[in-house]
Amino acid sequence: VVADLSKEEDVEKMIQTITNNYPKVHALINNANSLTGHRELSSKEFKDWKKDMSVNIDSMFLLSNKLIKHMRNSGIKGRIINVSGYTSKTTSTLINNGSNILSKTFIDKFSDILAEENAEYNIAITTIRIDETINSGAFKHFDKIPIYGKQVKKAIDTVSGIFASDPSKIMPVFLYALK
Repeated sequence: VVADLSKEEDVEKMIQTITNNYPKVHALINNANSLTGHRELSSKEFKDWKKDMSVNIDSMFLLSNKLIKHMRNSGIKGRIINVSGYTSKTTSTLINNGSNILSKTFIDKFSDILAEENAEYNIAITTIRIDETINSGAFKHFDKIPIYGKQVKKAIDTVSGIFASDPSKIMPVFLYALK
């Protein structure tokens, strides 16, 4: 399915096509990122800002929103993983892109809000920061659904100390989180 994930009509068509072919979609991994133009916000062109926010935030909102509606309406116990990074904990544009810092901070808060709103529907939403060592913060929202408490502890113990920017090492974390 080809879609511009920053356009609501494209996302609606994409979700419709996917759910028509696979009615029980259980998972979504949001992992889009754009770093356009100048890294300093005070020097960034508005068109670059708009592109970054469209890719980094609008697409995540649209995909999550549409799929959550499908999961709720279908009674699906779903999982959404929003990929973030250490930049959500920084403020310096000397090293990091300003729009990326803000996008990653948004992702953390967005996941917090969606996790709380959807726990009663057994839809687990969390953030994984792929460029940090995995710790309990990476799975902080799965414990809102009672059946996940012990499983989350086991996953944290299993992956503790793994530097997650190596794709071959992070994949088991995604697979575990999607169980």
